[in-house]
Amino acid sequence: MKNMISDLWGVIFILFIFMLLVSAYFFRKKCKPSFIIGSAGQQNEEKKVFENTPEIGDDLKQWLETEYKNLTGVLGVWQKKAWTYKWLHYFIISWVTIIPLTIPFLLGYVQHNNYAMLMVKIASLLSAVLLGIHSTFKIQDNYKKYRLFESQVYDLVRRMKADPASFGDTDSQRRIGFFEAIQKVRDEGRNAEIDNIPNSTPNSTFNAPSNKELKG
Repeated sequence: MKNMISDLWGVIFILFIFMLLVSAYFFRKKCKPSFIIGSAGQQNEEKKVFENTPEIGDDLKQWLETEYKNLTGVLGVWQKKAWTYKWLHYFIISWVTIIPLTIPFLLGYVQHNNYAMLMVKIASLLSAVLLGIHSTFKIQDNYKKYRLFESQVYDLVRRMKADPASFGDTDSQRRIGFFEAIQKVRDEGRNAEIDNIPNSTPNSTFNAPSNKELKG
């Protein structure tokens, strides 16, 4: 370790590992959602979701509040999954873009320094592994799916508040229409979780440098 620190390329290698960890923390924090599920995005968490909806009766309001409260659990799961897939997507895409651009500049030094060669090998392996993870676990697709499920529920809530007549002419019809629309989203979300099986043949487009290239 002492020899590594005393060597310039050893220091660069340590900085590379450090930047990798810092960037993971940065993307995880940057992508963290701020949307308040319990109030459907309203800043006042104590405020009822359907409070300012004069077009619908009190019984329907109470039913909608209960129905939405029952949805907060699954919405929390979808939000957490969308967040996880989102920060992983940006973290992976950033590094698999940076690494192939920097490796050609490093190849000229690998013949003269063991740490430079070690860094090229690890960076190449890391890029391939990250691409494999991104493809195998369908990270981008899963982010889009879970974010869409969330958005569909909130769109239905906003629609009920702004235009309840679009669900039916009476409160009874609106209750049925809202329930069926929500149930459809939940079924799609359930199917997505069941079908979320990792790909067995990930697509990797990055080719690591060969030993011949490393030795020049």
